Order: sequence, then C-alpha cells, then structure tokens
Amino acid sequence: MGFFDKYFNKKAVQKNDNSLMLPPPMTQTQRSYQVFGYGSGSLYSLLKVLMPGSSRDWRGVAGDLTLNGIVAVCLDWLIRNYNQARPRVYRKVGNQIELIEEHPVYELLENPQIDTTPSQFWSNVITDLKLNGNAYARKVRLEGKIGTLQWLPADSMVSVGNGKQFLTHYLYSTNSSEVKIELEDLIIWKVGRNPDDLRLGRSPLSAGLKEIATDNQISSTAYAVMANGPYPSMIVAPDASNNNVEVNSEDARIVKKHLETSFSGDNASGVVVMTSPMSINKVSMSPSELAFDEVRNAPILRICALMGLNPLTLGLTLDSATYSNLKTATQSCWQDGLIPLLDLLAEGFNVYLMPEYESDKSIFIKYDLSDVRELMDDKQAEADRAVKLYTSGICSLADAKRISGLEVVSGDESTYYNAPGASDLAILSLKSTKEEETYVPTEKMAQNARRGLEMREEFGRGGTLVGVARANQLIDRENLSEETVKRMFSFFSRHEGDRDAEGFREGEEGYPSAGLIAHLLWGGDEGYTWSRNIVAKLKEEEND
Repeated sequence: MGFFDKYFNKKAVQKNDNSLMLPPPMTQTQRSYQVFGYGSGSLYSLLKVLMPGSSRDWRGVAGDLTLNGIVAVCLDWLIRNYNQARPRVYRKVGNQIELIEEHPVYELLENPQIDTTPSQFWSNVITDLKLNGNAYARKVRLEGKIGTLQWLPADSMVSVGNGKQFLTHYLYSTNSSEVKIELEDLIIWKVGRNPDDLRLGRSPLSAGLKEIATDNQISSTAYAVMANGPYPSMIVAPDASNNNVEVNSEDARIVKKHLETSFSGDNASGVVVMTSPMSINKVSMSPSELAFDEVRNAPILRICALMGLNPLTLGLTLDSATYSNLKTATQSCWQDGLIPLLDLLAEGFNVYLMPEYESDKSIFIKYDLSDVRELMDDKQAEADRAVKLYTSGICSLADAKRISGLEVVSGDESTYYNAPGASDLAILSLKSTKEEETYVPTEKMAQNARRGLEMREEFGRGGTLVGVARANQLIDRENLSEETVKRMFSFFSRHEGDRDAEGFREGEEGYPSAGLIAHLLWGGDEGYTWSRNIVAKLKEEEND
C-alpha cells in the first residue's frame, strides 16, 4: 500500500457498538429531499427524479393523479369497500385469539375526526397512502388523552433530522406558517422505500406516471377527434382533372364554413353539395384507425396492477366478463388490494395508537373481514382445505380447526388423522359445512336495550358504539348468529363486576352507572341468561 493510499483512499473503520442504531446511508438535512411542505393539498406525484430512459418531467405531464379516470376508479373502489371491514381489538391468549367487545379505541376509530365524517377521514388517508406513499394523522389531546384525530395532508409534512438522529420530529407546513409536531403525536403510515429520503415512503403508482400521462393524452385526442366531427380532417382542393386549378380566398372561406357547418356538432354526418368540382383528401386517421381501445389497454392494466386491483371488477374492461370471472376478480381485488391496505393501517394503529391505551402487547388491532360479502365463499374453501390437510397427515386436528375457525380443545394438538380419529374428521367436516343457526332476542331484552339507549342519551355515559349497535339489533329483534350470542355471553361474563359498583341499583349515588347502561344495551339480566343458556347448549352439542 502506497503512502497516499494510506492517508487519502482508506475509509476510517469504526468499531461497532451493538447497543446503538447505525446511521442510515444518507446525508441528514433539516429539510426532506422529497417533500417540501408546500401545503397546497396538491395531489401531484411527488416523484422528483427522472424516470428511466426519459428526461421529461413526468410529474408535471401526469398532473393531478386523481383526475385520471383509471386512478379515480381505483381509489373509489378502495374507499367504498373499506367500510365493509371493521377494526377490532383482540387479545392473544396462548394459541387463541379472543375478541374484546368493549374498548375505548372503538369510538375513536369509528368517528376519528370530530369536524368531518368518518368516510371523508379514511378517504383522505387512503388517497394519500396510495398516491403519495405516506399518510399522517395527528393525535389531538384533551386533558392528556386522545380526544380526536386530525388528518394532515402528506404534501404538508416535512420530516426533520439533526445530523445525528434519523428523525426527530415533523414540521406541518402551510402557505403561511410551520408547526412542529413531535413523533409521539402522530400516527404514521408509509409504503415502499424512497431512495432520496429514507424517512419517507414512495407509492408504487409513481412508477406509472408515463401510463397515467398516456391515458390522459388518449382521452384528449379522442375528444379532439370527436369534437371536430365524426369525419377526419381533410384537405379540399380544386379538382385538377376538370381544369379547375384555382380558388380565390373568398370561395375557399365559404367552402370551409360550408363543410364545418355540415359535418360538425348537431349536423354531424350531414349532407353537403359542392357547387364546383372539388377534390377531397383525408389527412388524418379515424377513431378505429387510431385504435384507442388497444392503445388504452396497456395503461389500464399497469395502473390497476400498481394499485393491486383487477380492471374487470372496476368495469374498465369487459374481456371474458362472466359472473364467475367477475366474482374471482372481485376476490382478487380484496386479496391483492384492500386486505394488504387494511393490514398496513392496522400496523400503524398497533405501533402508534394502541400504546396510548394498553401496555399489554398481547392486545392488538386487526380488521374483521367476516362481513365482507365477496370473501364469504372463502370460509367454505378454507374449511375444505383444512379437511384435506388433516386427512393427508400434513397438519394436526388443532391446526385444521384453526384454519376452519373452530375452537381447539385439549388433545387436538397431538391428534393426527388415522382410522380411530375418523370421527373427529366427521365432526370437523360437519361443522365446516353446517349452516349456522340464528337466534331471536326476547321482547324483554329489546325493552332493556331501549331503556339503555334512553339513559345513555340522557346522562351522556355508558357503553360504546359497539354496545349501541348491539342495542339496535335487540330492539329490532334481529336474528343473531351463534358468534354474536357467544360475544354477548363473553361481554356479560367480563363485566359481572359492574354489578357490585355503586350506582348500578336505583337509589344509589351515581345511578345509573356507566356499567348499568352498558349492561342494559346488551339486553340486561334477560340477555345474560338468554346468551348463557344458548352457549351452554352449544357446548353440549359439541361434546355429543
């Protein structure tokens, strides 16, 4: 090694301290390379680097991404179908997952921002995440607790580091001011990796700016062709074969006006009679020759793929459109598009929101998909798959029951399929294909629920939105599933201690207590007895 190599070309090797986080491979600056917090609410792609094989500013050419028809249809599908899923709180107990019916976070997630509707809040979050790759919600605290959330536009958020720490805080920047927001006051969602600033995500849609610009241009060209009449552009000249070789400017103006009047607007496909011999030559292509449909297919397929959606479900293509294909396409939209999005949202809740409510890390949020119409057939398919895995000896009876959504009992973990265990297989098969029985609440339960709603409105306490929804089911005397009845019994069992609290009985101070009102919302004493008897009966049937 030479003298200069030793002093100028060799990097300093630092000793690794495995108790510290290593710095990211970037130069820290006070401002993000990618987002400048211009605070205009713009939905232009924030992709600032040049795309491969091009020096054009595709961000500017693509424009506002939501004004592209394909992107708008994709976003609309995601936003409309988001409400079919519900965020629910669960507790992991051993190998079992237990639903927590009553939790204060429910009310926040069901009505996240006090000055806007829930659908508008979630549409803002979904739009930012899918188009920008980053989404933010601020925790607004009242007396130290979260009172509401506030959606913050992704283009208004600036990530800030100090040269030593990767990320210290954010700046919320508008046209007139900047506000410092601490990390603990934000829920942050990110997707992808932004090589210009590792503190930010990058939407996959950024790779589709050329396709978006192409589709926009196709629409503009198609409009121009149709707006100028169904006939393509033409050159009208004197017919030289008739020795008519010159037309004065006034005659040319009259002929042009005559043709435009006859072939455009309400007179499209009209008839015109020329008063002198003329030669008409077409100089443009017709819509069929332009092949708009074929040219448009590539942007449709690529943009939908980047959004994780199937164009058949969105009505963007009718190729092979049968009921069976449409059903499969819609399920793929859920599996490849919306479910991954829901998992990402739930992850943000668990990292940034649940520690505000729970220190127990076994409690988490996950979206419940049991009411999603398009996925209901999957439950039977999962049960069939469980039977095949069990009978093939690939998994234990416990694993097969978990796949089928059945309760695991003692001994299932070590039970594998063989001849003596055939009865277990029969039970599993019957349960997986059995049509679920429903149960009608009693009139007394409906009266208790109605009384609970009246008390909740009068005193402003007791129960959550889940309890209110359950009360409305009881008042309407809806048919309740086995799962719902089990949830009712679980609720009453967990809240038996409320009966001992002051204010539960009339005449006590604080009457009616929040516990009493919640108790009534779920059907009161009659609801407890009713659900307990049904659950006991179901357990007897399982043991037979």
